[in-house]
Amino acid sequence: MASSLNVVIAGAGLGGMAAAIALRRAGHKVTMIEKAPALGVVGAGIQMGPNASRLLQAWGVVDRFSGKGVKAEAALRRRWNTGEVLGEQPMGERLEKAIGAAYWCLHRADLHDALVATATDPAGFGTPVRIRLGLEVAGIDALGPEQASLKLSDGEIVSGDVVIGADGIRSNIRASIWGQVPTRWSGRIVYRHIIDVTEARKDPELAQLLQRPVQQIWLGPSGSALMHPIWAGRGVYVGATRAGIPEAEAIWTNTIDKASLAAQFHGWDPRLLRLMSFADQVTGYGLHELTPMPEWSRGRVVLLGDACHAMLPFQAQGAGQAIEDGAVLARYLTGVDNAGIAAALNGYAAERQPRTLKVQQASRANADLWHISDGEAQRQRDEGLKQGSSDFESYKWLWAAGPGLAPVPMPTAAERPL
Repeated sequence: MASSLNVVIAGAGLGGMAAAIALRRAGHKVTMIEKAPALGVVGAGIQMGPNASRLLQAWGVVDRFSGKGVKAEAALRRRWNTGEVLGEQPMGERLEKAIGAAYWCLHRADLHDALVATATDPAGFGTPVRIRLGLEVAGIDALGPEQASLKLSDGEIVSGDVVIGADGIRSNIRASIWGQVPTRWSGRIVYRHIIDVTEARKDPELAQLLQRPVQQIWLGPSGSALMHPIWAGRGVYVGATRAGIPEAEAIWTNTIDKASLAAQFHGWDPRLLRLMSFADQVTGYGLHELTPMPEWSRGRVVLLGDACHAMLPFQAQGAGQAIEDGAVLARYLTGVDNAGIAAALNGYAAERQPRTLKVQQASRANADLWHISDGEAQRQRDEGLKQGSSDFESYKWLWAAGPGLAPVPMPTAAERPL
């Protein structure tokens, strides 16, 4: 007989919270274990493509962040040194009409706050999610036929019918079962800026750059820069990426002074550099991806998000794919009794692995294409951007597919979105 399962999730980040909401809606009781002493996320922007925002809308999450997020009106690609617009992809109402959901830009903290509020709301469907803070997961303690349990660093054992590892690219849950799965250094660091644009708008050129609610990406040799609105348009996020960094200089995170960063981007669009100077601080994040794993579940333990398919950010899909994971996992666990858990988790993994691998590969391909040196290949890329389609066909495999929707064939490399 189907019953409510007790689910334990290691990690209360974006992917873990999305899974908690979906599982709560499926009738299960969810406990989350989070090592941070307080809920919150690092300062960065995030983009939610229609494949993810469709799910967030259905769960009531969009209603909680819509006053702080911004629907992107268009996506622009610019030349690195002059800022010349190479191509523009319309979004806004045209995208919602064609695909059925919006493309949102917002601060990660605003998205996380909305997910937490939805998961824990006493008035929501099912049992409110319980979040336990300040507890670090050491790994899986036992994996038996009736229950799985994880061990905390203080020695406490937490058991559940299902244990989900949503604890990121350096997952302790993954390591305790599958050992050290290799991560791959991308040779890239993204420098994250959060900027209140009140003062920046006093500069006429920056005011013009910030006039429209759009995503903008500068493409250049060995680097790129992404900008999108946050805080209902009162701020912007800028992610400036440098490529070609040897593995000996790989990092996970660091801080950098603005003068050193400006020197690295010497010669880039002066407006971009002036805008970046308005950030209070800049944090560098090394970009790593996870080597594809053939197995995501074992018995009653399963992985989700970056713990099993960490990818580069050049399709803006890391969090989106984790949100999809949560929706699919909840569907496979709906109506399942204890005897069917292992098969359900295997089914989830089998469905999700092909799609996440395609997105991971497409993200890597964009990284290579965005960061090529000036020359013939760059000119061909830019010409393709100028002649880009406005009918969203090349995006449908990504945005119009996903949980509950029919698969859409992936375009060829020449047709793929940039």
